[in-house]
This record gives sequence, structure tokens and C-alpha cells, in this order.
Amino acid sequence: MQPLETQKSLKYFLCMQTLIKVPKLENLKSKALTLIIAYLKPVVFQDSIIFQIGVPLDRILFITEGLIWTYEAAATSNTNRCNSQDGKEKTGFSFLHKGGFYGDDQLLSWAIASQKNDLCFDNLPISNANVKCHGKVEGFVLMAKDLKTVVSHKHWGFHDSGEREKAARQTILRAFHLFKYRQSKRSLREGALQIR
Repeated sequence: MQPLETQKSLKYFLCMQTLIKVPKLENLKSKALTLIIAYLKPVVFQDSIIFQIGVPLDRILFITEGLIWTYEAAATSNTNRCNSQDGKEKTGFSFLHKGGFYGDDQLLSWAIASQKNDLCFDNLPISNANVKCHGKVEGFVLMAKDLKTVVSHKHWGFHDSGEREKAARQTILRAFHLFKYRQSKRSLREGALQIR
């Protein structure tokens, strides 16, 4: 096997099981998931903040090794308690590890809703949590521009229900017009035969 083929096979092996766990991707065809895998880029983080509250979310993170924390506000102590902006105390920590992912719901919703705006990134979703790695974290990211490319393939089922309804109405209308056209053509032919 060539190095590039080995790399593709390894990426497929590491990511496919995680992709099918993503709620908005679980019902996609294998071909669509394979295209997503082709766009994934490997990343390594070490004790750093990956996403911050209030900052545009421009990628989905898929974790293959390590542990990340997600939290909504700055921690006030070594426990799971946080202070929100309104001063109320709340618990806001959660953990993601191997096989986990972050940014999927917000970025997929954005990509599906903004299909008509080719590469418009002025309305990217904003991260609603801080995401920090605990030690070394390895994974793959799917960038927003690559996600839009994948979502633009209409036959892979990424369109929202409004788009599907519109397409269904147009298909039914075209079929009806074709039926009426053929019916009138047949009537004309039959009328011409009776005249002779």
C-alpha cells in the first residue's frame, strides 16, 4: 500500500465510528461520510484553549486521543462550580475524550442554513462554551469552508425540511405539467385521426 493510501485508510479507521455518532450525520450515505473524512485535517493541542465563548466557531473537532474540558464560564475554584455573567453560581464542566466531538450541532446547522451564500462566513455561529485541552489532545478538524463544500452536494440529504418540501412541490408540479402536455398532445392526435 502506498503512503497516501495508508494515510487515507488510517484516517477512515480513526474517524468513521465517530462520524456516525454525530446526530446530524448518522443517517448520511457512506459516500458522504467518506468525503467528510477526506476533508479532515489532523491536529494536536497541548494544554491550550481550543474554542472560546463569544468567538466564531469555524471548525468541528473530532477527538482521537486525549481529554478536553468544556465549560461556560471561568471556574471560581477547583470544583465544578462556575460563575455565570449574571453572578449566579452553576456547574458548567463537561468532559470529552476519545471518540468525542465538539462544534457539530452549531456548525452543521449553520452550513445547512447558509447553503445559498456560497462562501459567506460573516454569519458563523458563536461558540457557546470554552473548550480547553487537558494535556495533549490529538484529533481531526473539519473546517467550515470544507463543511460547506460537502453540504452543497444536494443528493446527500443535508438540506433542511423547507428545501425538501420546495423540491417536492416543484417535482410534483413538473410531473403534472408533463402529464397535461402529453394528454393534450394525445387529444390532438386523436382529433386529427377522426378528421381524416
